[in-house]
Formats: sequence, C-alpha cells, structure tokens
Amino acid sequence: MAKPYQNLIDIAVTLHGITEKSATYIIAEIGTGTTAFKSDKHLCSLAGLTPKNNGSAGVYLKLLLIQCANAAIRDKKNPYFKFKYDRIKKRRGHKRVIVAIARMMLTFIYHMFLKKELFNPSDTDYTNIPERLYQRHRQ
Repeated sequence: MAKPYQNLIDIAVTLHGITEKSATYIIAEIGTGTTAFKSDKHLCSLAGLTPKNNGSAGVYLKLLLIQCANAAIRDKKNPYFKFKYDRIKKRRGHKRVIVAIARMMLTFIYHMFLKKELFNPSDTDYTNIPERLYQRHRQ
C-alpha cells in the first residue's frame, strides 16, 4: 500500500533516526499533502509536540517521533541530533530534550515534504565539535 508514496519515504529516510517503517507510519498519520496544515507549527501542535497542547490527537505520532529522536541521538555515524541534544541538555532534562528533538524532526519532515528535498542541515556549527569527531564525520 505504501508503494505510491515511495518518493516521500525516500525523502524522510534521509533524516537521521527515521527508518522506512517509521517513514511509512509518519506518512500514514500526517498524509502526503502538507497543504492540509497552515504551517509546521500547526503540524507540531496536532502531533502534541508543543508546550501548550489542548488536544489529544496525534498521540501515536508523538510516541513514534520520540522513539525516532532517541534513535537519532544515539546514531554514531551522523551526530547532528546528538550535538543538538548535548547542547540543550545542559539546561533541560532528558525528557524535555527528546521532545524538542522530536519536534525538530517533525518540522524537518514538514519542510522536506513541502519542498521535496532531502535532509541537508545547514546550521551545523562545526566549531563546537571536538576535533577527533569532526575529522571522523567529515569524511
């Protein structure tokens, strides 16, 4: 059933922590048309990833994205979300940071589907990365 959406699944899989199965579930939850949502904030609110949440919709999507965020921060080959996690965890606890990473991931997915482009983080600050990690991930 997911074959018609393979191009969107391929786009979502480029995001670290997202597998093909996760991408399929995300597409099943939010659909393929990002025009159904006014903005990425509206989508995050529907998923229950905003600080103020008055609805109960999107519980499954929230749990799925939290699992993907946990996988993304443990990915040793692609440390993008691990660096984000370490920087925020200094001020917040683990659970709040994981929800923040899950929201980042959903925001990325929204814009990747909207523009039909692969994940390419442009805000990576390589000056905060230790030299040994920078050399290993640069190749």
